[in-house]
Amino acid sequence: MKKSLLFTAAFRIMGIILLVLGIRMVGEGIYNYIDEHHQTDWIVTTASVVDVSSKYSTSRHDRDINYDITYAYEVDGRTYSGVLYNRTRETALRDTVTVKYDPDAPERSTDILSPSLKNLIIFLVFGTVLGFIGFFLSGLWALIRKIRHRGEPEEEEILPPEEYVQPEKTFDGD
Repeated sequence: MKKSLLFTAAFRIMGIILLVLGIRMVGEGIYNYIDEHHQTDWIVTTASVVDVSSKYSTSRHDRDINYDITYAYEVDGRTYSGVLYNRTRETALRDTVTVKYDPDAPERSTDILSPSLKNLIIFLVFGTVLGFIGFFLSGLWALIRKIRHRGEPEEEEILPPEEYVQPEKTFDGD
């Protein structure tokens, strides 16, 4: 009995975690898309790479290198900088990258030049799938059904009339 209770509790907890992750993923996808959409009036410029640092990460089969690229750009005689984190493509010093900056706050910049509908769809699909699985694993569906049917009387089992029920045959041993 205790094993089944632990098993059920583990599924419930896993379901709640998946549900929260799914909801967060959908929300983050929508938030990022809206944020990118509000940046469409930002000014596109060319920035120079001023620093590149590399980080190694190893897995069982691969050894990956990620680069943090620091860039600098100029607006109205002032120099601003930004960092592109965890890039997989190596960039050399004094290379150029295309970025855009906020004309009202030039220190804010990004290399995302246009809203990505593809990323939005990916976040929505995977977030919905995770949320859907989490919803059922967490037991919320069963709880909702239980609450909805609480006031209704239980269905009575309908038996066929007695004339159709055949008595059990007994054998006398002949």
